[in-house]
Amino acid sequence: VGTANTASNVLDDYEEGSWSPAITTDGGGGNSGVTFGDRYGTYTKIGRVVTVHVFVNLDAVSSFGTGNVIISTLPFSSNTDSGYRSAISIGFAKNWDNAPSGGTISSNTNVIYLRKRNGTSALENFTDIVQVGDMNANSEIILTATYETA
Repeated sequence: VGTANTASNVLDDYEEGSWSPAITTDGGGGNSGVTFGDRYGTYTKIGRVVTVHVFVNLDAVSSFGTGNVIISTLPFSSNTDSGYRSAISIGFAKNWDNAPSGGTISSNTNVIYLRKRNGTSALENFTDIVQVGDMNANSEIILTATYETA
């Protein structure tokens, strides 16, 4: 079977790379009191579609910002359409008081908002955003996300 190399089927935008993702907050104060253990992020971008794989481990937390817990510094900003959303998949979370069960990437941003169940039942939705009080020193997370860029 042969393949024709026409403009419609030639891959013209492919990129792989790595970066250092961080757990921080969106309410100010940053993460200057956080000591990271391992943190590793890889990405593959094909056209406008980006897939990221993230592992972050906290060694110690002496102080932390306020507000919602986010994974920051995604390698590319998301789609700028006002209604755009993308869901993420969490494969592993350890040492959280209220472990994240999912997450979202909103429009025109380079962060992931971690989500937790809004009740104790497995049937509850992932509508609550993870807060600073939900994590601990030695919290770990492994996740995968696929999203569109602008």
